[in-house]
Amino acid sequence: MKIPEHDRCFVCGENSEIGLDFSNEDGWVCSPFQPTENLVGFEGIVHGGIVASVLAEAMGMAVALQERKFLAKRISIEYDAPVKPGSPYRVCGRVDRRDGRKIFALAYLYDKNGVLCAEAEGLFIALNH
Repeated sequence: MKIPEHDRCFVCGENSEIGLDFSNEDGWVCSPFQPTENLVGFEGIVHGGIVASVLAEAMGMAVALQERKFLAKRISIEYDAPVKPGSPYRVCGRVDRRDGRKIFALAYLYDKNGVLCAEAEGLFIALNH
């Protein structure tokens, strides 16, 4: 699942090294994620900004299923376990609730054993209203 206008996105774009490719799964949008050595920030751990971007993209993709134009107002990340290059992960996001133009979303990043590595909450604002 791709958003046509976002081919140049460094997280989900056609030529992105991160290469997220989401599918819709019972109200969640999910994608495999296998970070490379190029995404390391400190001694064998994927940079926290990359992890944050992956979680933000999962939430944004979930929001995009409901709203064509929106902006992120606030994103909060909790890092629960190191994310290591070369290992397979799975990121999933969904819209949690709406309040007028406000859209609240959640995202989670799991390792291959189902261990939670990072989680995010986001507030997005719909621009179409």
